[in-house]
Amino acid sequence: MKKWRWVFITIIAFFIAFYSFAYFFVIPKAAIVSMPYKWRNIVVGLKRSEYVFYIGRPAEDSTTAKANSDKWIMRDENYIFQLQLHYNTDSIADHATITYVFSNYLFHKEGKLSEKKLE
Repeated sequence: MKKWRWVFITIIAFFIAFYSFAYFFVIPKAAIVSMPYKWRNIVVGLKRSEYVFYIGRPAEDSTTAKANSDKWIMRDENYIFQLQLHYNTDSIADHATITYVFSNYLFHKEGKLSEKKLE
């Protein structure tokens, strides 16, 4: 009877270790690799028109988005990436944030990949 208990505890410990490794290490590292290529080179301090020319049109209409901000959304299999740019009164980006959401039937994780501020 004690042998089966140790086998059961070992199996449970293995699944907990696997889940933790995937949740805390694999998913965030894969998100960094899967991030859209153009988004890696985003710098703050440019005008809104330059971002629209480089990245494309924002995903949301400007009437529904927050004032002075744009959001781009890209889906890649189980990942959803979001690029949020906030502009000052002169339409110059002063804050950029790239976040991700990973979701499938076993895992759900949200994280921040990059955050840049105008200094």
